[in-house]
Amino acid sequence: MRKILAGVMAVLGFSLGNALAADENLLIFVDAIEQSYIEPRPMHRLAMAAFKGLHDMDPKVRVADDDVRFTLYYDAKVYKNFNKPEEDNALEWVELIDKVFKAVVQVSPQVSLKDFEAPDAMMNRMVEILDKDSKFYRAMDLAGTSALKRRLNFASRRIGDILYVRIGVFDINTSKQMSEVMQKEKDAKALILDLRGNSGGQLQSASRIAGMFLEGGMVFMTRGRGFNANMVYSASEKGDFEGKPIVILVDGQTASAAEMMVGSLQEQSRALLVGTETYGKGTTQRLITFPNSSVLALTNAYIYLPSGKSFTDNGVMPDYCLSGKRGAAETKAAVAEKSSGACVRENREGRDEDVEAAVELLKTRI
Repeated sequence: MRKILAGVMAVLGFSLGNALAADENLLIFVDAIEQSYIEPRPMHRLAMAAFKGLHDMDPKVRVADDDVRFTLYYDAKVYKNFNKPEEDNALEWVELIDKVFKAVVQVSPQVSLKDFEAPDAMMNRMVEILDKDSKFYRAMDLAGTSALKRRLNFASRRIGDILYVRIGVFDINTSKQMSEVMQKEKDAKALILDLRGNSGGQLQSASRIAGMFLEGGMVFMTRGRGFNANMVYSASEKGDFEGKPIVILVDGQTASAAEMMVGSLQEQSRALLVGTETYGKGTTQRLITFPNSSVLALTNAYIYLPSGKSFTDNGVMPDYCLSGKRGAAETKAAVAEKSSGACVRENREGRDEDVEAAVELLKTRI
């Protein structure tokens, strides 16, 4: 274990002697935020968030901040004071958090009995001061997730002259599957691409599929901090579906890589969007697994469309809004003219009337 930890700390730029003085999970967590998080966060705020995690374990634990030092209270009585290090010294801040934690173990029976849970409790609180897309998953919460039922990620069928393709998430196989079905169904006169409920996935996969419908050029780009955060994704060659009309179904759960794809195709006048405003997750995350098997999804870049527009918070707006529409008659009427103004996010995954509306829209363009 010592050799493994030495290797990890060397990569992070910490010495082994100092590393063994503090919890390695906290060391990796704070270093990741300092090196890769999209926007720097003050160390004193991270520390106070960590101390809230100890308070969650025992409400009698409280830490006060007077700008010069932290004061640890237990059961409303002063227990110990801790001087603050320089703001830009991440290692000393981790060591300070660890010192406070060890002091709490000495005074709190509740934390002492479950001290192995403390790093997760502190990291769970620290991630709260980051953006909404950064998530922390405790090892205990991840246990058994592999047994969860997998959703259908890719499916296709013909609706007369129209090819219908459903993509649930962009994974390592999706672009290959898309290419194969387009070659098989190359006599189709139009395409419905159903991305309702698509939470995103691999950016490279989504970019390759978008490139199948473009005549080259940039699909999107990312800008951020850390390794591979600044990237330009381009269509490598002329698309295979040239000139054929495309309708993409979207809803309030269409997110991240899926939003990038639909936003790029809409912006370049290559596809019409039908549905509701998308989720608004225009960021990418770096996945970090800790020694205790917890996982951090840390936002390290923003995604931008070719025009430079970002869809963070505000999602991509459809050309034809189906928000609040129910039944075939209402949805078909909604695609009779383009939308204007707001289009409230909804979960419309699996609604057959949306597909029927897309078919009606394409029939006027084939």
